[in-house]
Amino acid sequence: SACGSSMPKAIVFDDNRGELAPLNDLRPSFDIRTGALTTLDRLTRSLDLDILGLFVPDALVELASSVHDEPVNQPLEGDPDDPVVAINGRCALPLEIFSELETGQVLIEQSSGDMIAAALTLDEMRSFLTGGNPGLESIEIEDDVLIARPWHFRRVRDHAIQIDLSLMLAAQDQDDDVVPPGVLCLGEHRILIDPEADVYRGVVLNAEHGPIVIGANATVRPLAVINGPCVIGRGCTVFEHANIKPNTAIVVGFVC
Repeated sequence: SACGSSMPKAIVFDDNRGELAPLNDLRPSFDIRTGALTTLDRLTRSLDLDILGLFVPDALVELASSVHDEPVNQPLEGDPDDPVVAINGRCALPLEIFSELETGQVLIEQSSGDMIAAALTLDEMRSFLTGGNPGLESIEIEDDVLIARPWHFRRVRDHAIQIDLSLMLAAQDQDDDVVPPGVLCLGEHRILIDPEADVYRGVVLNAEHGPIVIGANATVRPLAVINGPCVIGRGCTVFEHANIKPNTAIVVGFVC
């Protein structure tokens, strides 16, 4: 389940495990869009992370550095005794247990034996990242939470989209919600339409089962039906008579 508590400083890493090709050919695992947002965006915003650095396979360092402001595969800077949490970029959902980890503990996925997260001091984290063994206490969880194959995203999709919608809606004042004339709105959930989006007359926005967010420069043509929970991302187009199903995120041309 999702965690809303504030977290300490963190790093997010791509452990280069699982078989995610072609999704991770040109991006780290945490940059894969696992809902309306990427995993990194969701973790950072949900957990209020202060990202100290990102760690990726050598082949992706240049690409990751070109799209992130955070240091990529660089030495960590700060007070050696500062607590730091390392989170696996294949964990698409923010987990409540992250906030419960104590320094010196590592969270392990039982089925794979892979690390989900670890809590260390900054000095211990530096040693750990360079092959050291700080002597961690292992905590195993039975749930499969790490994405190991492309089709595993289906397992987390609906929950991820719900979290993403809540983050998007929380960032906008409900008093600013304006629906263009001639658009039929159903249900009680929020409908957030960016002022720069074009939503034509005759569109049906069905928010009976979840909220709907339509981003800047998106276009929804006449007689389209959008069923929440749903996100129509920036610059995307929904054509006439389209019926967009619930738990859909259309972002930069891709449907998740």
